[in-house]
Amino acid sequence: MNKWNRTQRSIFFLTCVYIVGTFGICAEVSREQILLLTPINLLFTTGMYLWSNEGFEKPLLRASIIVALIGFFVEVAGVKTGVLFGSYYYGPTLGPHILEVPPTMGVNWVLLSLSSFGIFFHLKWNKYLKMILAAALMVGLDYFIEPVAMGLDFWQWEGDVVPFKNYVMWFSTAAIIQYILYRILPDINQKTSLFVFSLQFVFFLIIRFFI
Repeated sequence: MNKWNRTQRSIFFLTCVYIVGTFGICAEVSREQILLLTPINLLFTTGMYLWSNEGFEKPLLRASIIVALIGFFVEVAGVKTGVLFGSYYYGPTLGPHILEVPPTMGVNWVLLSLSSFGIFFHLKWNKYLKMILAAALMVGLDYFIEPVAMGLDFWQWEGDVVPFKNYVMWFSTAAIIQYILYRILPDINQKTSLFVFSLQFVFFLIIRFFI
């Protein structure tokens, strides 16, 4: 099975899953049941994305583990201290918690970091500029989804206000991760990267109008 076939299949399956999930969440009668599947959906999306990168499984697996650990423990420090991102806590939607943080948040960092990396990786630009743009893209998505995330009880902010330092810390962490990815990844699937990142944006855009 070649890279193109994996790309096509990943895009097809993810499109089907997100269509069902979007309609399920938008419909109030099924919203609660569909939200229970959020951790599974996040794992499935990340798994399909990684699977589409045929020929780079080992480097991507190594990169994914590193990013997941960085993302998870940054979140733990953030929740425990309130210093890094601001004062917030995680709700039940993202699944069981370890040290007050759902492990799926580490998976979320993997998905967003790798897909944003993949969008810019093949462009013939300065690599540091690409790192900054990828980190900024991640922050932009976070800014966009914050109201939806609170509405779906992914997480909650003290006083329902997202502090500015949340975005500063998101950018700083994302920039460090992007630097690490440029050091250890030989290549990545640009088409699936763009699709997966765009899928997240479209999904939260639609949900935003129904909650």
